[in-house]
Amino acid sequence: MIVLYSLSNYAVSLHLSQTQGSVVTAMVNLGTFVGRPAFGIASDRLGRIEVAAGAALFNFFVCFAIWIPCNSYGLLVFFAFVAGLTVGTFWMVSRRTLFRIETLTASDCWSTVRRGRWTERGSIASVAMLAVDCSANGIR
Repeated sequence: MIVLYSLSNYAVSLHLSQTQGSVVTAMVNLGTFVGRPAFGIASDRLGRIEVAAGAALFNFFVCFAIWIPCNSYGLLVFFAFVAGLTVGTFWMVSRRTLFRIETLTASDCWSTVRRGRWTERGSIASVAMLAVDCSANGIR
């Protein structure tokens, strides 16, 4: 999400005009328009957690490979579109995954606690471990 709200300011810091900065932001939104349905279909077929992890890894490499050395308008527009492909993925995938975790039955959660996988109730680590456990047990 940082990409969505900071690229226009970054464009201005590269001595581009504000109009060019707004075009860069529009390219992020265009990428999101294309990426959300594509990643939604991939999530249905491959699994939400796997696709979210892949999108995070992809964003990590794209930011270091393109955004940091970026010094021109064309490269910034390209980065904005490519980063926009995965920007909406995290919200789409995480919301659905957390909803699924919240709707698990008490027996599902208790079996996870008994196996020693749920360390602290309500912590991020426990939610992640529960998500991994659910994924391993075929709950999607």
